[in-house]
Amino acid sequence: MMVAADYLSGDMVDTLSFFKDFQGAQLLRDVSIRQYFIAECEFERLQDVFKYADDINIAKGLIYLKYLHNVIKKQIVARINDDVPLEDIVYRVLINVVKNYMKNRELNRQVFSRLPQSHLEKIKEVLENIIERLPNNFFKKAPAKLLLKNNEYDPCQGRKPIDPIFYIPLKEDFPELDKTFEKSQKNDFSLLYIKPKERPMETANEDSGYPLEAMFEFYKDVISSYDYREFKAIIYTELNSSRSNDELMEYFLDTFGYAAFDFLTEIIRFRTKKIDYSSSVYENDVKGNRKNPAEMIAGQVTVQSEKESLLSKKLRKMEKKDKSKYSTIEIKQTEVEYETAKSTPIFKKNAPQKLDPEEFPHVHDQLRNHMVTTKYDGISIIQPENTIKKVTADYAEFTIPGGKKGDIEDMELVKVNSLDTTGQLVFKDIKEFNRIQSEVFPVAYHSNENILVCAPTGAGKTNIALLAIVHQIRSHMEGNLINKNDFKIVYVCPMKALATEMVTNFGKKLAPIGITVKECTGDMQLTKKEISETQMLVTTPEKWDVITRKGAVDTEVVGLVKLLIIDEVHLLNGSRGPVIEALVARTLRQVVSSQSMIRIIALSATLPGYLDVAKFLKAMVFVTSRNATGSVARKLIEIAQVKGTLPLFEPEKNIKIVRSGFKSMVRSDRLEVERLFRVGQLKVIVCTTTLAWGVNLPAHAVIIRGTLHYDATKSTFVDMDMLDVQQIFGRAGRPQYDTSGHGIIITSMVNMSKYMGLMTSQVPIESQFLNCIPDNLNAEIVLGTVSNVKEALEWLSNTFLFVRIKKNPLVYGLTYNEIWDTKQFNQFLQLQLDTAAKTLEKSQMIRFDTSLGELRPTNFGRIASFYYISYNTMELFYEKFDRHISEAGLIQLISEASEFAQIQVRMDELHELDRLRECNEYDINLDFTSHVAKVIILIQANISRAPIRVSSLISDCQFIMQTVTRLARALFEIAKDKDFALQVSRTLTIAQMLEQQMWNDVHPLMQFKELVPHLGTHRAMEILNMPISELKEFPEREMESLFRSRHVGNRVKHFCQVFPYVDVDVIVKPITEGVIRVRLLITAKFKWDHSIHGTVQHYYAWVEDPQHDSIYHMESFIITKRICVSAEPVELIFTVPLTKPLSLEYFVRVVNSQFLHSETIEVINLENLKLMTSDSFQTKILDVQPLPKTVLQNKSFEDLYPFSHFNSVQSQVFHSCYYTDTPIILGAPTGSGKTIVAELCILRQFRQDPTLKVVYIAPMKALVRERVLDWSQKFSKISKKVVEVTGDITPRSEFIRSANIIITTPEKWDAMSRNWLEKNFVKDVGLMIIDEIHLLGEDRGPVLEVIVSRMNFINFKTKRSVRIVGLSTAMANPGDLAYWLSADKRGIFNFSSAVRPVPLEIHLQGFAVKHYCPRMAAMNKSVYQAICQYASQSSALIFVSSRKQTRITGYELVRFLVSDNDPQKWVHCDPSELDSIKARLVDQDLAQLLNFGIGMHHAALTDSDRNIVEQLYVNQKIQVLIATATLAWGCEFPCQMVGRAGRPQFDTTGVACVMVQENKKNFYRKFLFEPFPVESNLLEFLPDHVNAEVANGNITTKGQLVEFIQSTFFYRRLLGNPSYYQMEPNSDPDQYVSDLADSVISTLQEHECIASQQEEMRYLYEPTFLGMLGAQYYLSFKTIYFLSENICSDSSMDELLSLICQVEEYRLLPVRHNEDNINKDLSMMNLAAARNWRDCTTKLIYICQMLIQGYMINESNIMMLPYINRENLRGLKDRLRKICVENINDLSVPVLRYMMQNKDTSAQIANIFTELLGSKASSGGYEDN
Repeated sequence: MMVAADYLSGDMVDTLSFFKDFQGAQLLRDVSIRQYFIAECEFERLQDVFKYADDINIAKGLIYLKYLHNVIKKQIVARINDDVPLEDIVYRVLINVVKNYMKNRELNRQVFSRLPQSHLEKIKEVLENIIERLPNNFFKKAPAKLLLKNNEYDPCQGRKPIDPIFYIPLKEDFPELDKTFEKSQKNDFSLLYIKPKERPMETANEDSGYPLEAMFEFYKDVISSYDYREFKAIIYTELNSSRSNDELMEYFLDTFGYAAFDFLTEIIRFRTKKIDYSSSVYENDVKGNRKNPAEMIAGQVTVQSEKESLLSKKLRKMEKKDKSKYSTIEIKQTEVEYETAKSTPIFKKNAPQKLDPEEFPHVHDQLRNHMVTTKYDGISIIQPENTIKKVTADYAEFTIPGGKKGDIEDMELVKVNSLDTTGQLVFKDIKEFNRIQSEVFPVAYHSNENILVCAPTGAGKTNIALLAIVHQIRSHMEGNLINKNDFKIVYVCPMKALATEMVTNFGKKLAPIGITVKECTGDMQLTKKEISETQMLVTTPEKWDVITRKGAVDTEVVGLVKLLIIDEVHLLNGSRGPVIEALVARTLRQVVSSQSMIRIIALSATLPGYLDVAKFLKAMVFVTSRNATGSVARKLIEIAQVKGTLPLFEPEKNIKIVRSGFKSMVRSDRLEVERLFRVGQLKVIVCTTTLAWGVNLPAHAVIIRGTLHYDATKSTFVDMDMLDVQQIFGRAGRPQYDTSGHGIIITSMVNMSKYMGLMTSQVPIESQFLNCIPDNLNAEIVLGTVSNVKEALEWLSNTFLFVRIKKNPLVYGLTYNEIWDTKQFNQFLQLQLDTAAKTLEKSQMIRFDTSLGELRPTNFGRIASFYYISYNTMELFYEKFDRHISEAGLIQLISEASEFAQIQVRMDELHELDRLRECNEYDINLDFTSHVAKVIILIQANISRAPIRVSSLISDCQFIMQTVTRLARALFEIAKDKDFALQVSRTLTIAQMLEQQMWNDVHPLMQFKELVPHLGTHRAMEILNMPISELKEFPEREMESLFRSRHVGNRVKHFCQVFPYVDVDVIVKPITEGVIRVRLLITAKFKWDHSIHGTVQHYYAWVEDPQHDSIYHMESFIITKRICVSAEPVELIFTVPLTKPLSLEYFVRVVNSQFLHSETIEVINLENLKLMTSDSFQTKILDVQPLPKTVLQNKSFEDLYPFSHFNSVQSQVFHSCYYTDTPIILGAPTGSGKTIVAELCILRQFRQDPTLKVVYIAPMKALVRERVLDWSQKFSKISKKVVEVTGDITPRSEFIRSANIIITTPEKWDAMSRNWLEKNFVKDVGLMIIDEIHLLGEDRGPVLEVIVSRMNFINFKTKRSVRIVGLSTAMANPGDLAYWLSADKRGIFNFSSAVRPVPLEIHLQGFAVKHYCPRMAAMNKSVYQAICQYASQSSALIFVSSRKQTRITGYELVRFLVSDNDPQKWVHCDPSELDSIKARLVDQDLAQLLNFGIGMHHAALTDSDRNIVEQLYVNQKIQVLIATATLAWGCEFPCQMVGRAGRPQFDTTGVACVMVQENKKNFYRKFLFEPFPVESNLLEFLPDHVNAEVANGNITTKGQLVEFIQSTFFYRRLLGNPSYYQMEPNSDPDQYVSDLADSVISTLQEHECIASQQEEMRYLYEPTFLGMLGAQYYLSFKTIYFLSENICSDSSMDELLSLICQVEEYRLLPVRHNEDNINKDLSMMNLAAARNWRDCTTKLIYICQMLIQGYMINESNIMMLPYINRENLRGLKDRLRKICVENINDLSVPVLRYMMQNKDTSAQIANIFTELLGSKASSGGYEDN
């Protein structure tokens, strides 16, 4: 077990506090500036004495110093907290210990109080060795200057700037990159907070040569078979031989073993340099011996050990005598033993005690230094020293005795009752932790370090994982409350069977603290709601890989993961290893990019190469087939009978075994066998390997009979994986059942060395990732974590491959020279990535720009990543999948996928395949022996539910079906992407057939497995000929009599009712000649059954053109149980193009994703659709000279403008605006000067009749505010007053009456003008300017229509003419607006986007993510890339859809900035200036983002914050501003987005990037460049506006109502585009309006808002009390009726609040103006008062007061005072208690006023206010209160 700490750099010290607040992040990967402590400098000076010593004997002092450092560190680490600078303490203590010992020769025992006496003696020896090598006056010298080695980072040097996103390291720059990798790996990996130790070779001076003897002493234990003289003889001879370096390394590894790999690597690297053998005599001896070999032979003396001598005599005796007396095995065994004895050293030097810098406090590897090499059958086998070997004529047997406790010290076990409450609840079933758990406990339970735990099965690793889980839970607790929505824990286990077991175990353990644990595997799919309600997910590597690949889609899950536990991490060595590598690499990248900690816990059986795995993780360091079970059991009985040992096997009496076998047994038999074996009544059980995973049965001994088993993924027999072996052996001698255990492997001679190596952890774990780079690189590109080659290299450096390739390059096709040469090594890495990228590009999965290094995903790549499909298969699909391929061709195409390439056809399968071929629906003519034909036959056999009789075919079929459904679904996605309408239906049908195991021509009820036996009888023939729609209506009695069973009849009826059929209503509205709008209302027509439907049912809806074989729109949706039960329709609204030549009809298909035949088809008949004929025209820009401002002919007017000439648009419209009174319609692009045009009309009004008022109506409060600020200052120069009237600001009537210009919103002016007869200022309006009038077609359009219609009515009544000016972007139907506003040709201007003063470049990008939040997350990386590409040095404006999204996007951009190592590149002001600005901000999120040059802008900001961020952005002190859509209407900023992109006063060009949902991409592509027609949206809201007109007396008869409707823009558009408003072709518009009027009146009467009475053959309309209330408080007629019906005289406060929340306004608009709540309360209060309900009225008054004042009624009314909040109110009470005797707990305004009247306390209270609130607040009148 190993433990490691992540390294926290000193980089970005000024932003570190932000990250602690941001997401608790503690990790910044890049190391730039390191802080040195004084003690550390002193330590380095001490270290340099030894490091740079010329004498090798002095240099050895470095060894002792390092040992002392480690010992002290181990003593200190357990005593300090995580946030204390550990190294500084260690250095200070070490220096003091050495100083004290050098001065007094006394050991500071307090430092080493935890060590036993024997260890203290060793410490003294170490100190003696250090002191004797130091100069006597060492500590009297001043500290030397810190030395920097070559290539080491100098903190004083600056960093070379690079392109942060598209920088590609050149080949000559790779060494620099490699150093970054190495530095990162070194700094990130440690054992128990210990930094990586310097290699001993680094202690030697380069000039003195490589110290071979000193190095040999360090590595002596790993090459213990040789003494130094033998070792250096071999080294010297081979280094001077003609072998290449690679040949030499291979020879050395074979001779000395892999354990000395690092040592041997260093020796070879110094081959061409000087090597110090520490013995010149030796070198001379060797040279002399070579010159005169005869002398050497003559003087040769042979020295043998006693054992070697005896074995030598025995061999000579065998040679002399008849060999036939000895078996070959005996001779061979003697030879092996002799060779072993011969190679064993005789004389061993008393080497110094090992001070191994690689010794780790929590690593207890007994075999690490106790292995010997032996040979068997010509193969070298490394085995433990105590291995017992037995060789017979039949077999060879190696027995490895069980491990011993050894020298591991006892430690006090951790008691559960010592834990906190949470821990005790989780571990309540145990009293104490075992030895391993107790050792890991401090790190697992009290730190956030990554951990690798390697221990045998049964050691209690699950509880270690649980310790880490509880630690994570505790870190998200506030008091006793767990914040369950703040974190997710993911447990990855290798098998689904084990996942189920772990869910049960963890669920039981964590249930007492309310933590939900669920399984998320291929078998157990979870909905988003279920995942959101789950705190811990148990999954498999592949499943979690799929989930994290969809990072944007499942961002709610992935982004909340705080703990990742990987069980059985030694799977790295197997075929599934690349998946684990990809997971860890992705997680480590996420830690860096998100700056949030994700803890990784890795669990494993005994693991070779655990240091490599720890570095990778950055962590503190049975028979094989079912058929054989019965035969083996019978054979055991036979042998036992022969040998007379049968009684040993016999069970207890009265036990009856029904059958043999295991997994294929029925569940009841299997459970009974398990029970009997568990209680000891069965002595022997023969089972498959599944038992080791799924069932926890104890056994004293387990035997693996044969290691070959069939692997369906490889379609052949393979050797049992070590994971299975260890899992099986884990069942032997379980701690809770046994004191010892035995494990036996019976295998072939060939596999002997293999399993010996595996069992003794000799075979290193190697990465399998190299061949999987393309697919995993594609997944990262799609995920967005890799977007260029630089990021790809960083990603590759986080893999286990990167760690192992440096340790064992030969396995990966590299030579050692290439590894040592950094440049060559990095060229190799880039070659792998370049090759992978080009391979992916060839498969159409990415776009690879080799010049920039960009890597961009395609839809093909996304499909491959999401459906886990290889690039080979995607290339095949791209080449062969076309719009004409048949169903048989699709099945063949799927069968040719590379996933099935390893499938083999065996001779014993041919007969069965021939039989299964008869069940095939499609007989594809292929070679019968090809693997493709086999896959085709098995696929169709599975669909036909044909029984398979050959076991290998069963396994192959299971494997094929696991893959084939993914392939079919991928083809469905490809068909959607390629717009193949016919293939979309075909591929979806094939996917459903594969999943349902049913052909398309079979009755739909056959999908329900329960009915299959009953529907297969002859009685069911009549049923199978009837559609489900008829069966639903089939009488129950006839159904019962048909099946002669009431139960069966009822079940058939039930399944007919639950079949997921939907009803579809299609409403089509023409938009233009080339576009229609389709509205689908989809209603569930089935009964919900959770066992069949689960939690949701998924559907697809699309519109296809059969003539052109195209799909024009497609989207998915779900139906939940709530929707189904309530029969609430699902509404889909989208636009569809009309392609010429125009088809006769379109098909609307709504198809269930799971069930066959659940499809509804509706037809859109285009022949009967009256399409709108375009009357669009565009005003050409005239080639005229710009007019000077002197044309105003008014000096005061001219002085309003700082420029000298109007622009081309303003010049062209000048005459109509300034010299006529005609209404104006101006359509022009943003930035063309429309505001100046509006001002020209205002000046005309002031010039003609200054007594009349101007009303300016803007759609957004932000635009109103901007206009008020601008015009207040501008028009004050000509003595004109401007007033703002909005929901936030409502001035008194006298201010409005005295104003010349009223700036307001549509709703506010509608409310003010409803009772216009009583308001003279409404009648005094001479000019109305409506900005953004094209919003008539949006939700707020009806208000604009009513305003204009009302003004026209006022004109008619007052005989005046109000001039109306409409400003807009370019429109498709300006003539309709002009006709409605009574504008003539002089007043119609419609300029195209080509007249923009600044050219605009538009980029449109679609995102195929359905849900809003994941789609926003997916866009963030593209936003960052767009800024870097198009606005790297200029301002950028990002529009998002909500206030919350501004913050989320801002922090995501910060994440990308930090990961690019240039977080300040968007800041363009002095840090001190920025700090002073931040101090004035209220919004802390804004303050944090400003640190990175990012601003936020939305309506929730205070005015001061908004002004600050606007000024920073306008003055280009910050580069990026993220804003809500309101900013597009309200601010004139330079930016790079549509509409606001390229403002003429700032830019010469503009760039706009539009990011939308994929299925809306075509719509935006069309209408971003073409004008969009304006349609009316009044119809839905007409009753509300009619009610208001009736309430105000404007409409009293039907004739007036009809006139009102005919005065609206709705009526104008009804005549032009009748189909849009559902008017039947060739019908009378007047009749339509008459019927509409009747319908509106009827609706209002039903809701008691209008009463009608008949007088003189006509109906008169009168408002009711409810109608008056609705009009007065601007509420919907539905709302006022709902409140009237539900309010009661005794309604409680909670009930009244509940009623408010259910009103119509909240259904339509999620956010309303501030006054809306108050209006509803006032209307309810009037209702209650009108009914004389005093109590209810009082409660409603209280609610009104609470909403206005913003505090609850049970709180102190002191909260009403300015600047007072809950926090400073507590402080106020605490201070007042010290000076007053009154009861401060009941503090109120009257009490406070009384206290301040007291002269003695008045001054003191004033001082208290000043201290709490500041001088400004305290001077706000508190003294006067």
